[in-house]
Amino acid sequence: MSNGDISTGSGIPVSIGFSGDGQTLIVNEWYSRFYDVGRGTTIWDIKEGIEISTRTVAPPNGDNAMRAGHALGGKGWLLAYTGDWVSDNTGLMVERLDQCDSPHQLPSGGYADTVAADPLGRWVAATEDEKITFFGMNSDKKGYALALPAKAIALVPHPDGRTVFALMIADTRRNGNEHFIFGRDAEAVTGGALYRIPVPASFWQSPPLSVKEDATHCAPTGASRLQQDFKVPEKPVELAVIAKLVPTKEMTTDSSNPNGEYNQINPPSELYFAQEGSLYALYHAQSDLRSGVAVWDMQAKSPVHFKFKQYVGDTTFRLKEGWGALSETLQNLLTGKPFYKLRDTERQDNSTAISDMDTGEVFRVAEGHFERYASNGRRLKDVKTNGTAIAFSARNGRLAALYLNGNVQVWRLGPRGESKTYKLGLKLGDGDWAEELALSADGRYLRVAFPNASGDGPTQYVTYRLSSAKPVGDGQLLAPFPGRANRGVVADTRPHRLAVWDFDKAEIIARLPRHRSRDKSGASQPLRATLSDDGRLIASASYDGLIRVWDIDAHQMIGEGRTGGEVTAIAFDLTGQRLAAGRKDGEVVVFQVSAPE
Repeated sequence: MSNGDISTGSGIPVSIGFSGDGQTLIVNEWYSRFYDVGRGTTIWDIKEGIEISTRTVAPPNGDNAMRAGHALGGKGWLLAYTGDWVSDNTGLMVERLDQCDSPHQLPSGGYADTVAADPLGRWVAATEDEKITFFGMNSDKKGYALALPAKAIALVPHPDGRTVFALMIADTRRNGNEHFIFGRDAEAVTGGALYRIPVPASFWQSPPLSVKEDATHCAPTGASRLQQDFKVPEKPVELAVIAKLVPTKEMTTDSSNPNGEYNQINPPSELYFAQEGSLYALYHAQSDLRSGVAVWDMQAKSPVHFKFKQYVGDTTFRLKEGWGALSETLQNLLTGKPFYKLRDTERQDNSTAISDMDTGEVFRVAEGHFERYASNGRRLKDVKTNGTAIAFSARNGRLAALYLNGNVQVWRLGPRGESKTYKLGLKLGDGDWAEELALSADGRYLRVAFPNASGDGPTQYVTYRLSSAKPVGDGQLLAPFPGRANRGVVADTRPHRLAVWDFDKAEIIARLPRHRSRDKSGASQPLRATLSDDGRLIASASYDGLIRVWDIDAHQMIGEGRTGGEVTAIAFDLTGQRLAAGRKDGEVVVFQVSAPE
């Protein structure tokens, strides 16, 4: 399902099964994580197409051979799986699917290689290294261990439950991944042996699992239905294309390069519509192609202003009109006018400077204060701080600074420059850190990024309500906070899906249907997404150019369209009636978005 490569973040189904009544589907997926891999076992309501629940399952103990992470027994009513090591559900877990009780743990350790369940529900088994342990479901559940001649890759019980067939690993072959990251480098089993293992008589002589004749698995909760109640029509409405903005010869020509070697621009990395309706596009990537900013007239479908050059600093800032880039100086890419020159000790990243996308003001961190610049580059009055700011953010005329003691100071910038300090209680220092703040448009919420202390792990993103100092959401926002709503779109816990947080409610209010996104090799690629300014509409774009637009409040799909190429940026206009999508080849496709009937 991913061309033999599981290192790209894709979710690969490795085992499927049905509950005893055939009304729910149980899917075990293999996920690629930052360090290694994970597993998840998800129970789906087949009729409604809704996810009922998901169990986090531990990866195998100490090798990279692909295995299923769960087993079904008891004629489909008994689920066995290995719980992960970070939750309370650590070890061999069992769950009766004819009841709505929580899973319970068996005394087996946390890292079983593979599991099995008796077809009649009398016992479960787990292997770890060269050992298999049986547990009875009708006894005190003490384990009975047997030695194995090798590690097992799969277990299959005989229909009568008296023996188990075990596929043993005799030899494996590496697939050429030189990163040596545990769990990502899936190995091919090139040699194996099949063994038949007797089940201890005390287990198979026990009474079979007793299940009522009309038994059924517990239904999805109302909250689950509300989150996922989005249907994809058999024939979705096609979004009308109202403009195709193709880079002009003037934009792509490099006058200093007569042979035309670099007469091509980078793909759009950011897009936004100005209040008067023109479209701003930042063409930027780390390459030798031309980078810059273009302003498109949507009536004439032509650029009215643009400025390009071969190299632009890696760090860019959204301004009210265009973008700024940080290299030796921080300058407006569209006008070429500098704000300031970097000091010798300053780094060329957003740890030293940020901008307010609404006002265009730029802030530069200094000792005991922020330097403040107007959108035209004019120096404004400094903003004094109450200490050394380790991270800061600006939005809609407000400035937020995070201090090492965990406090956050927020200024409402104006003639008086009043501020308020919030005690979030963040424990910073001793290896922990925080950076990359994002302030909501109304100043009520702050997203904080917590990098892994070792520097080589995933970043944790948490959104806080400042007034209560409580976390109200997590996950990296795929688009900035909307201008008139406190919502955020994040990648869902499994690939190819998006989730929408409502930070006022402190809950996920929407989990959209899967939107598959794979490149030509079959590897999974992340989705791009954006929210409308009022937070009601969400648009997603996949690697293959498919665009989908949903009305979150109406739980309705508005339509879909295709760009004809890989999407690199996506944005609504202020009314939510137009949607722009930038392609990798530099073209921008603009769709008309109609209100749902």
